[in-house]
Amino acid sequence: MGLLNGEQVHTSNAYAPRTLADAVGIVSVISTATVAIAVLYLTARVQRRDRVLARDEAAFDEIRQTLDTGGIALTEALLVLDGVAERVRRDLPPRSDAEAEVEDRKVTDEMWRCETRLGIRLGTNSASYLEYLSAAQIIHAALRPDSRGGSGVAATAESLAHDYDTAVDAQNRYFDQARAVLDVAGRSTSAPSRWNINSGAVS
Repeated sequence: MGLLNGEQVHTSNAYAPRTLADAVGIVSVISTATVAIAVLYLTARVQRRDRVLARDEAAFDEIRQTLDTGGIALTEALLVLDGVAERVRRDLPPRSDAEAEVEDRKVTDEMWRCETRLGIRLGTNSASYLEYLSAAQIIHAALRPDSRGGSGVAATAESLAHDYDTAVDAQNRYFDQARAVLDVAGRSTSAPSRWNINSGAVS
């Protein structure tokens, strides 16, 4: 109600609540909309976090599997090398050329496949890759002396024993470096691409 030329005039606001029930209804609508927006926001954040966690877990599992497979490949190759050394040491009949070719090529080819995966996943300057490469080169040269990377000299009991021990030492260093990589990756809170897995520092 207002005054116009001294007379009272009734005025109204079509958008103003006319009753307490109207006011409560408006507040209820606003509250419901606010809650809905908040729920959508929180849901989006949870889903984004879950995607990040899934990505990080997949990257960690991939690195762990690559390191595990590489270690197993070295162990299998070392078992073959130890068998060859045992034959020479005990003066047993040597393997046939065909048998040696199949057995040695099988384990060395698998070693180099693992070496490739390690180089891609960790980089060729990483300590774990370099220790793996050292062990693989020793084993390859001992098992296949006439092949590329071989010594070209027939193996003796002493040379095979030395190669075996040296390769085992390199393998053990690889195991230690692999463990350090997994520790870093497991504790890191950054994205996998930022994992500082060469120096052992956690990002």
